[in-house]
Parts: sequence; structure tokens; C-alpha cells
Amino acid sequence: NQGVLLNGLGELSTYTGNATLVDIAKHIAQATMRILTHNGVLFEPCSGTCDGDQELFKGIFIRHLNYFASEFTFPDAKAFIVFNARSILANDVCASSSYGLNWSGPCVVHTIATMSSALDALVSAVNKTTTTDLWQPIGLGDCTDASDQPMANCFRQGVSESECSAAALRTAGAVAYDIQVGCEGEGFCRIRTLAGAAACPALYSYTPGTATTVTRTNGNSLTVCVVKNP
Repeated sequence: NQGVLLNGLGELSTYTGNATLVDIAKHIAQATMRILTHNGVLFEPCSGTCDGDQELFKGIFIRHLNYFASEFTFPDAKAFIVFNARSILANDVCASSSYGLNWSGPCVVHTIATMSSALDALVSAVNKTTTTDLWQPIGLGDCTDASDQPMANCFRQGVSESECSAAALRTAGAVAYDIQVGCEGEGFCRIRTLAGAAACPALYSYTPGTATTVTRTNGNSLTVCVVKNP
């Protein structure tokens, strides 16, 4: 419950003008980020015996850490939130495109509560990052490798760029996406992934491909290719 306390101390400091409360909140956050982590990734001490409430705690902490860091200068928070979100995407995506209890992976236990907790972290990371932090446009055209070969992809018609980007975030093995947006703001989204058809989000179809990297575009002026930063 450290997260709720962080936000509460911040709000109380704003109301009372007592800046010491902000310092206390930062000490609590730093202790949590030091003690309740493995290699920088949050974990639940209950491990595989967590109940539904405990499965939520990591997400609650990240959410309130994000709230606190949005109001007060705390650069450690941004790096921590983004690092945990990237660990979830790299290590804790389940076969059903949900997220598990162990943000360091592998996905073993996954419930509605673990999904909610992970989404708290991912949403907070989006708030704390820019396009350059997570995704980088590399030019007009479909995403290809150096030989102009396409990678396998999950595709769907009738989505916006923000929806395409959000779907790419939750797709296992996603390394890039390309989006062709029409005049009404919706278009054709392809999420380039190495994880196979099982990784595709709901309502997305799968097309195989031969490329294993995305390094360039084919110059199609109607499409933009966006790659995931390492």
C-alpha cells in the first residue's frame, strides 16, 4: 500500500504547504524501489501464493508513483516506471495476450487482477514517455528488412494510429508497426512480430513473413513505419 501513501502525502503537502511531506514520500518510494525489486523490477513477496488483492499491489504502487511524480520533481520515478513496463512487455506477456504476476517473467499465474496491475504500469509508462522513448518513426512506407522483405504481422482494418500503437505495446514479440490512416482518422494497422499468430491481439488476423528485423521502409507514401526502441 506504499503507493496510496505516496499520493496522499503529496496531496497533503499541497494542501498544507508542508514540503517535508514530499521528502517523506520520496524516501518511501526509494525504499520500495530498492527493497521490493529483483534487478530493478517490482515483485510481490507472496510469490505464487498471492490472493487477488496482493496481485494488484504492484500496479497500485506504479499508478500512484506516477501521480506523485506528475506533481513533484522526482526523476527516479520515470526511469523506474518505464523500466518495469518494458520488462512486462518483454518477459510477462502470456499466450492469451494477457499479463502475469511476475513482471520479470515467465508468465505462469495470470488473472484479471494481474492484468489490471500490469495495465496500470503500461498506462503510467505511456504518461511518462514520449514517442522517442518507446517508438521511433523511420520513414514513409511499409516496414521491411534490408532486402525489402516483410516481417510476419498481425493486422486489422479500421483502427486509429493510437489504437495501433496501443495494440503493438501489448503484442508479444512486436518490433515495429506500420499504419496507413485514411481521411477519417482510421486505417490499416500491421504489427510486425516474431512471436507467431498466437501473439496477435483480439480481432487481429495474422500474415506470415520472412524478415527477422525491421531496418527500412519500402517507400509507400501512404504508410508510416514505426520501430520499437531497444
